Amino acid sequence: AVSLDETGKMIWWDVRKGALLEENERVIQSLTIDSENVATTTVTPVYGADEGGTWSANGLSMVVGGRRLHIMDAIDRRPKEAPPAAVCYNDVSLTVASSHHRDVKIWDVVTGTLMRTFEGLTESEITSMCFDSRQRKLIVSDQSGAVTVFNYLNGIAMLELPSHESEVAAIAYNAVDDCLVSVGWDRALRVYDSQETGEDAPAGATDVGLLRCVKDAHATDIITVEISNDLSLVATAGRDGSLRVWDFQFMTIDAEITTPMAYNAPNSRMSSRAAERPTSKERGSIVLEVPQGGGGNS
Repeated sequence: AVSLDETGKMIWWDVRKGALLEENERVIQSLTIDSENVATTTVTPVYGADEGGTWSANGLSMVVGGRRLHIMDAIDRRPKEAPPAAVCYNDVSLTVASSHHRDVKIWDVVTGTLMRTFEGLTESEITSMCFDSRQRKLIVSDQSGAVTVFNYLNGIAMLELPSHESEVAAIAYNAVDDCLVSVGWDRALRVYDSQETGEDAPAGATDVGLLRCVKDAHATDIITVEISNDLSLVATAGRDGSLRVWDFQFMTIDAEITTPMAYNAPNSRMSSRAAERPTSKERGSIVLEVPQGGGGNS
């Protein structure tokens, strides 16, 4: 989409509904035209080409009409390869896996060289990744809501877990119980058995591997999740800034903080069992801080 205001500022926007983008990442290109010449304007995109020639190299030009007529090529100046949406370190093989749209690249951390690329692993853009306890399986989630387990050595799909109803925002692995936890824009908190093969499942079963599911775990979209294996707790964060700490075994709420910036607010409640204090960092990540002797935090 293209917008143009009376000051002469024109912006080309990325308006894809399913794209995992921050607000400041939606601006593809912006420029300013002499405001005296755009008192009354219209913006007309011209797509494709006809037999007489091509309007622009990428098939999109814009005609801006005011007191003067401007014809401009719309050129996407963003990098051809977007920054990775997720990065995972494998300390067994000393490699790093990074996701780029629907592809995953494996890097050698010693030499810094690219070892292999798994292209088109998912149907839509990858949103999150993690390894299993043995770091032999790469678990990937995407914008369509799918959660898939891949062989880390060859990129072959080993297991497709029951999908979310909307985009999966984050996944985390519980190495103690060999379980996967996922959260998404459908406001659901799900726990999977990533070792389930489905061989003994009845025909037509759609919930193979799904151990627990908490619907409407938050009042808004859930944007991230973290697991404390030692404390058997799960922490989730909603888009409205709310934080919730869950008992992993029973999926009951141990702590709820409606305003992260006001930890001691009257509407915050913390049970006696939950000694850890959840805090939020930039971009929605969560840290569980456990008070130590002497009142300090680590």
